[in-house]
Amino acid sequence: MLKEISKVNLADSPIATISIGMEGEILFLNKAAIKLLGQVAIGENFNSFISDQPIVDVIQSSTAAKLALDEGAELKILKLKNGREIYISIFCSPAIDQCKTLFIRDIDARIKYIWQVKRQLEMELLLRKSNHIQNGNLNEALKEIAITASKTIQVARVNIWEIDEGFLSIRSLINYDERKGGCMENLVLYRNHFP
Repeated sequence: MLKEISKVNLADSPIATISIGMEGEILFLNKAAIKLLGQVAIGENFNSFISDQPIVDVIQSSTAAKLALDEGAELKILKLKNGREIYISIFCSPAIDQCKTLFIRDIDARIKYIWQVKRQLEMELLLRKSNHIQNGNLNEALKEIAITASKTIQVARVNIWEIDEGFLSIRSLINYDERKGGCMENLVLYRNHFP
């Protein structure tokens, strides 16, 4: 009776909850788990959803990543049915009656944000050491900043603009497009053409 009451309570939980047998076979999963994983059948082996890809040391040792985890949980990479892989916080309860219950939370966005901030800090450090910036070589410094920005925020095109004194036009100081081989001819955009 207690097991049935427990399953009813877990079925509507917003936290993905999965019960597995001692061999990893799925015995129960709630709506949140189905929404997270995709259509999963009872009896499938849950271990096949855990990626064997190692977690990058920078993330593994990150205090921010550890703070994203639930208390007592582990950071894992989950392979979804649609082929995507996401970072999860997974807590495994102690085995009772040859059954473990897993509580899973999607923390992918948080971990990717941590990774992005880490990359931005690394790029900022590289720019601080730049000879072009330190020596005041403006054109080369702007080119280096555009290329670094492109890599850091993962976009193909970056422009650095200057506004004229009368606010009638903007002129690109750097027109960088990775897809077109790097720096291209600078542009001038006039206010009356782009009100």
